[in-house]
Amino acid sequence: NQWVRNVIVGNVCDRVPPKAKIALLGMAYKPGTHVTDDSESFLIADMLKEAGHTVTWADPLVPQEAYTDAGKAGSPARACVDADAILILTQDAVWNELPWEIVTDMTQEKLVVVDCWRALRARKWRSGVTYWALGLNLNRD
Repeated sequence: NQWVRNVIVGNVCDRVPPKAKIALLGMAYKPGTHVTDDSESFLIADMLKEAGHTVTWADPLVPQEAYTDAGKAGSPARACVDADAILILTQDAVWNELPWEIVTDMTQEKLVVVDCWRALRARKWRSGVTYWALGLNLNRD
């Protein structure tokens, strides 16, 4: 798991400017639950913060008190406002239901989307979005 965390964080850090704003979608240990014990998302958030980035997170089932080292947004879309990168860290269906055309219009012009579960791989992205699906070596600019 540490190797995967390093790959994710390394790729994000290589693709965003210094002191970037990064939105994390999904903080629970697994989808459909509020359980955060041993959550990889917390470790990824910590690594991104240590690299100098600002982290905002959203997970409808996880209370704000579960991770206080970064701000919880009121909604997934709000977490993405002005983001340089969006990381989808759990396999929740709610991420597929987001209005991505609207969400990506609220982000920075150059945006990195890291999809750890390949949930959005069939989606068409606007110009300026780099989509990276973990495990597929898929890059779309």
